[in-house]
Amino acid sequence: MREEPESWCLGDWALPDEFMTGTEVPIPPALVNTAYYGFCAQLMARVATALERAGDAARYATLAREIAGNFHRAFYDAARGCYSVGAHGTEALALLLDAVPDAERDRVVAHLVDHYAARGFTLDTGIMGTPALFDALVLAGHAEDAYRLAVQTAYPSYGFMLANGATTMWENWKKEIGSHCHPMYGGISGWFYRTLAGIGLHPDAPAYHRVTVAPHVVGDLTFVRATVATPRGQLVVAWEKGDTFTLAVTLPTGSTAAVHLPAGRVNEGDALLWDGAFHMVPGISGVMEKVDGLVVEIAGGTYEFLVRFHPCTLEGI
Repeated sequence: MREEPESWCLGDWALPDEFMTGTEVPIPPALVNTAYYGFCAQLMARVATALERAGDAARYATLAREIAGNFHRAFYDAARGCYSVGAHGTEALALLLDAVPDAERDRVVAHLVDHYAARGFTLDTGIMGTPALFDALVLAGHAEDAYRLAVQTAYPSYGFMLANGATTMWENWKKEIGSHCHPMYGGISGWFYRTLAGIGLHPDAPAYHRVTVAPHVVGDLTFVRATVATPRGQLVVAWEKGDTFTLAVTLPTGSTAAVHLPAGRVNEGDALLWDGAFHMVPGISGVMEKVDGLVVEIAGGTYEFLVRFHPCTLEGI
């Protein structure tokens, strides 16, 4: 209930002003702090696994499960199908914590999506709930809804900041409160890389030794370009959507990647790579056909994939 003796218990800080001033019901700090306690336990289990400390890994994994179970019992409202106040990303935190039982998952996801649809896809989260909200929506298969939140221009939103002259992020969703150069809501930047560019890291490999490139082609976006300076060199992902879909990847030497593409006839440069069968191309070890598209295995190098497809095959990649 307290982050340190006699100090504040902030929970999700810097909610929209109407929730901070008491005119609306805010998210309980204990819910937010418990969720992040669980996230820390999950992370420590992964760290211990990477360090081959099996006893510590088991201990932290057990702790993470116990926290998730306690979170669900303390905060779930079975009658409403939501957690606590059912706002401010409460369901997002529960989903990322893996606290939602399988039998309740559909109801919880529906409540999360319906809540933000009812708000006109404006945000009601603070510095802890906002990044969780975007990631949870993608995890639940609602990347389109996350994108609608990202490009909204009504208050409170990132677009509202831009529409009101922001050149750096504000400390609060309202221009009149706090500083105008603050990293408070900066979690959206990572979401651009992870989701729109689709750059992900294998959980069991050293950083950028094994990469996933799985871009989400959402909304009215026609192109994305992202560059990451890795310990092995520069990683570049760029895609463009038109009558065809083009995905260019520059992968550092010493890295490998699983590149996700929509279904269709695929060229790498001028060379045919896939037409229902795999055609050998230097640097590419194979193509796997999946229900929602193709996965191409590549080694370090520069590639340009061109996919000729029926428009409906872009859905969900």
